[in-house]
Amino acid sequence: MIKFTAKKAISEYLCKMDAVIPIKKDFYYTADHEWINFQGSVAYVGVYSYKLTACNKINEILFEETSGFKKQGDLIALLRFDGGEIRINMPVDGKIVNISNALLTDDFNILLSSTGAYSWIAQISPSQPYERGNLMSASRYLSTLNRKL
Repeated sequence: MIKFTAKKAISEYLCKMDAVIPIKKDFYYTADHEWINFQGSVAYVGVYSYKLTACNKINEILFEETSGFKKQGDLIALLRFDGGEIRINMPVDGKIVNISNALLTDDFNILLSSTGAYSWIAQISPSQPYERGNLMSASRYLSTLNRKL
């Protein structure tokens, strides 16, 4: 009974979140809840709100060195909050081209708002801009979230 209640609560959360912050159909997602929006030879990387549920306020964001080639899974940034930290990783191999100016000016908590849920963290140049092999489509990502219940 408790498992069902927790499952129901998470399911209700996902339904509310999908209504407020829908999963973008043209984005791709990782199992660690990063998203990537391919725009030709560049892509924008962010984090889906599900990964931030334990965080009420981001105290700081530490960005990893941006020069050089990064492999899928390498650290882009570390979000620190009271009680923990959240890693934001490269969803694909490539180079970091730019970091979001909003996050460089201490406006970290935009990531926690419904309007900032799809605020990008880093702009990257993927080494293979049309490779989607290790990423999930929006529908597959939503199914994965529902299976975690």
